[in-house]
Amino acid sequence: MIEEQSHERLLSIHAYCHSHLEKEASMEAEELGRSARPDMPSDFRHMHEDDLHEHVIHTAAKKGRLNNVILLLKEHASIDALNEWGQTALHIAPKGDKAAFVGVLLKTDAKRDMLDNVSRTPAHLAASGSGLRSLRILLQYKLDLSMGAFINGCWTPLHMAADNLETTEFLITHGADRNHSKANGYAALRLAIAWVQYLVVETLLQHGGDAAKTTEDGLTDFGLAIQSSE
Repeated sequence: MIEEQSHERLLSIHAYCHSHLEKEASMEAEELGRSARPDMPSDFRHMHEDDLHEHVIHTAAKKGRLNNVILLLKEHASIDALNEWGQTALHIAPKGDKAAFVGVLLKTDAKRDMLDNVSRTPAHLAASGSGLRSLRILLQYKLDLSMGAFINGCWTPLHMAADNLETTEFLITHGADRNHSKANGYAALRLAIAWVQYLVVETLLQHGGDAAKTTEDGLTDFGLAIQSSE
């Protein structure tokens, strides 16, 4: 009798969670429909029922709702579903440093090097804010720290972290290239100088940052920073 009651209670809880998630999904779909831009693909303006769970995963990632995402994954929701910015839940969670959430996604085989609409990986987003705990977990999965973001592919996670000493130090200890640049791009040192991050500048120089390296314009990172401030 007790076992039957316990089983019924579990079924009741599951039904409640399922109902709650579907309500949340419907609200999110309605909100997306209201805020859709004219140039947004029609599948974002008019969501189908099959897409609802995928968008709830993004909401769960923002708020760190582990129970929600575990239930969604049991219902075969896509762990790598994209939002309008081309981001997966694994892109979204590090922005709020939802480290436990990041860990669950990675253990569930979320793609860790997917690029969003401006070529940022989850590691870029973790490095750009207060996402150090998430970054620590991401780097346990052997990420490529040389991947460049944005149109010209210049910005690595180290560039994104140029205003944060602790994250910069962490990336350096994990082999990030202090002098990485592409095309007419510039190294993280130039950003740290421009953003007046003296301790980051000092750290980069102490660990092999090349103050004499020039871009195609013939300017060093210090020269670029001075030119930009004029």
